[in-house]
Amino acid sequence: MNWKEEYGEIIIKKDSILYKTHYDQEELDDSMKKSIFYCSFHPSEYGIYPSYISFIKIKHDIHLLFMVKRIDGMRIFSALEDLTSYPLKYLLIIKNKDIVLSEMADKLSKQNLDGWFTSIFNCARTEVGLINNGNVFEIIETKPIKRDWRNGSWISSKKNSIKTWGTNYPFSFIERPIVFNLNEKYKKVIEKYIEYEKTSHKHLEFLFIHILQYSRFT
Repeated sequence: MNWKEEYGEIIIKKDSILYKTHYDQEELDDSMKKSIFYCSFHPSEYGIYPSYISFIKIKHDIHLLFMVKRIDGMRIFSALEDLTSYPLKYLLIIKNKDIVLSEMADKLSKQNLDGWFTSIFNCARTEVGLINNGNVFEIIETKPIKRDWRNGSWISSKKNSIKTWGTNYPFSFIERPIVFNLNEKYKKVIEKYIEYEKTSHKHLEFLFIHILQYSRFT
């Protein structure tokens, strides 16, 4: 299967900055030993806030598989289980078992892809998985994390405050817009997501809608 044709790709521009959160240097070192390196466009996407954050600089324009199976409301379902032999209930194992990640990295490379873009455990939050071969990214800085964002809040399912993202960890895709080159089947899926998000009590709470607002579609 040609993954680019079946799903599509997104292109992240050279010098874009992504973020990797971790509790200590040992955890970061362990991540660097794996074939796929996980990061995000903002540290709040993971919902947990470890002690440290690393700034990840993209070395050149990179092509990532749009690894999305479907979108239901605001939940984004990963296609990872369809591209491996593991069922959905083993998603956590897949994401952390390097023998699987190594196979995936090899398949991605053969299709001229530098990694993937998908959801975090099939929820509304998203992450990037980069092939960890030394040619895609570099860690330019690591320092204690300083949380300056505030999540939205709700009363009886009605939002009474919208999330503020802070200024410590800016969205690199504003200055360097992401390019979406997707299979035609996703056009209505994305349009439906945008319309649903507008009326959701979690409006502007998750990063994907911001990514879409600043991106270019081909």
